[in-house]
Amino acid sequence: MKDNHTKLDRLPSRALAVAARAGAHGAPAEQLRPDLARAGTASQSSTDGAAAAYATDGDTSTDTRTLSQPGAWWQVDLGGTRRVGQVEIWNDTSMTTADFDVQLARTADFSDATTLHVTGRALRPTLLDTDAEARYIRIKLTGTGRVALAHVLVHPART
Repeated sequence: MKDNHTKLDRLPSRALAVAARAGAHGAPAEQLRPDLARAGTASQSSTDGAAAAYATDGDTSTDTRTLSQPGAWWQVDLGGTRRVGQVEIWNDTSMTTADFDVQLARTADFSDATTLHVTGRALRPTLLDTDAEARYIRIKLTGTGRVALAHVLVHPART
């Protein structure tokens, strides 16, 4: 077997087509945990051959990488301020992001950021609980290295 996709938060179009041919009702599949980052705009401090959007494509087998540099970062603009309950970070498959801050901010300059620090390597996944109003979510190294992410999900706070 090859080209398998595991741990997807949404089914690929080919899988949906198979389900439709098998008689599935055709309505959109209910997502168990909404992902605010999925519809956002991702960017990063630099690119080492892998676009920032790969971290929000719903597939943990794709990844994004920055160049190795001091303070390298990846971020997503949610398009509007939202109440964030959890940030879910999946590391890159070949290298891991380590010793980094997750910043949640309403402003693009991050002057009002709430910062959560992660010591050591990001796991598959690292879950960070919060209750913050944010439009921008940034993952920023505290030292020198590269940010390499397979997936980042931003879940809304429970109401």
